[in-house]
Amino acid sequence: MRFLVDNSLSPRLAEALRQLGHEGIHVGAIGLAQATDEIIFEAAAKARCIIIAQDTDFGTLLAKRRERYPSAMLFRCRVKSTEAILKLLTANL
Repeated sequence: MRFLVDNSLSPRLAEALRQLGHEGIHVGAIGLAQATDEIIFEAAAKARCIIIAQDTDFGTLLAKRRERYPSAMLFRCRVKSTEAILKLLTANL
């Protein structure tokens, strides 16, 4: 699977996804650390990546635009460590 990790999460999450055999890239690695959510959304759609984020803006963008791509995984949990998010993510992939 191809994932684009938003700036709200650590680059370590993208690295961990790569170690698990997925394509994982952090927005900072492709020059989008300061980009708006709209630009990140468009980059993910173009690359056919699933956005992984903690904020709900991407879900709002999907709803407003009525687009099929990209998909977004939003992590709104109490424990926000990279390890906790990775554990939750891998348990459900």
